[in-house]
Amino acid sequence: MINLFKVHMPETAVTRMPEVLTSGYIAEGDYVRLFERRLQKFMNNPKVLTTNSCTSALHLSLRLAGVTQGDAVITTSMTCVATNVSITNIGATPIWADVDPDHGMLTPNTVEQALKFAGAGMPGSKVKAVIHVCWGGDLGPIEEVYAVCKRYGVKLIIDAAQAFGAIY
Repeated sequence: MINLFKVHMPETAVTRMPEVLTSGYIAEGDYVRLFERRLQKFMNNPKVLTTNSCTSALHLSLRLAGVTQGDAVITTSMTCVATNVSITNIGATPIWADVDPDHGMLTPNTVEQALKFAGAGMPGSKVKAVIHVCWGGDLGPIEEVYAVCKRYGVKLIIDAAQAFGAIY
């Protein structure tokens, strides 16, 4: 039986908790570095950086994509509010793109429609990025959405909070 409402907490997590809490470092330090090293190995990627939340990771991604106040980001409303709070916290405007009713994610067609609507690719366009949200372990049509973003010169940010461990 899988209990859907009680969080699984392995015994090792409970026994190590006092050690972590009394280390003086909860959001950084030796344990975070160890966690990141283990994630690097698990993901087979030496460039792993952890943050305190997915919202912070998205905020950082938007900044790295060059999104600033007054810009626009193509996104979906079919997500946790935190995904789009990262856009408004920067002072940018979310522009909704529709999703495929079969898988609940953006499609190349809906992204292109939203980009055209927002004037992406035109001189003076404020559209800087698209946030593609993965659902329930499914990555969706990432390659096709990326091709559309590339054609319009906008960055693609993938919110894969629900797809951790998925292989692309």
